[in-house]
Amino acid sequence: MDSFKRRRWEELQENSGKNGSFYFTEFLSPVEISDILSMFKSNEVTLFGGAPDTERKMARFGNPEELGYEVDFPIAILRIEPLQKKFADDLTHRDFLGAILNLGLERSVIGDIVVRDKAAFVFVKESLTSLIIEELSRIKHTSVRVSVMEEVPEDVKPIRKEERLIVSSCRPDLIIAKLYHLSRQEAKDAFGEQRVFLNSRLCTNPSNPIKEGDVMSVRGHGKFVFQSIGSTTKKGNINIILEKYV
Repeated sequence: MDSFKRRRWEELQENSGKNGSFYFTEFLSPVEISDILSMFKSNEVTLFGGAPDTERKMARFGNPEELGYEVDFPIAILRIEPLQKKFADDLTHRDFLGAILNLGLERSVIGDIVVRDKAAFVFVKESLTSLIIEELSRIKHTSVRVSVMEEVPEDVKPIRKEERLIVSSCRPDLIIAKLYHLSRQEAKDAFGEQRVFLNSRLCTNPSNPIKEGDVMSVRGHGKFVFQSIGSTTKKGNINIILEKYV
């Protein structure tokens, strides 16, 4: 864990207690989220990325019950869309992110980016809304407009597709290999490379069985919810049901 970040988070938590106020981080990566969850109790920190199921989230220090009031996370949702959709490039997540970073911004002030039909919905630090609206007018060869959304549109919300698999056990490496069409070794390597997260916490144990309701994400492949265990086959394998984010 980065010692500078650790000290910074501890300072925010201490200031919240001393001053009776809420303090926020910028957007955290999955690894940083795992680190912060290992450092603080659930009543000391709250995580939110602007919508349910976001990967990148801000952390808020301060307990509303203890402080006696509530404060929203300083997150805005921006819609970036072509002025003329018919002639627009097929813009990708990388294109939208790169264009925003080229404004001189850091990755930590940008949350998730959801691309839908040549447009993007971007979660950003609220104080930067005006700058992005005023300065971002073109991505690649496409002229774009930026507007603020009052709430998350339905088409931005995550879509989950049911998947039924047959596995020999509920070991996460077996499930990951089967779900994402990887070899057993490739699935194991993902754990050693710190690319697997279980319920937002870094998971390095490929053999500890996961249970119903667990959410597992594999960087570079996706995320799924383990729903239930079904019947056993004649060969002793297990039928399981997952919901895969698509």
